[in-house]
Amino acid sequence: MAPWRVRCVEIRGTAESVDAPTPVIRIHARRVISFGIDEPDTEAHDLTVSARTVG
Repeated sequence: MAPWRVRCVEIRGTAESVDAPTPVIRIHARRVISFGIDEPDTEAHDLTVSARTVG
């Protein structure tokens, strides 16, 4: 994509290691914060933060 754009996703919560049948890290999200994901045509300085509590 041109020009390059900053995007951010932050997931807060806990994680656990699951071994069977394939090793996986399972994330139990409590809060998800993002910007630049849902607004692809918005100018960088006009992006808004999307934050939600999960659970």
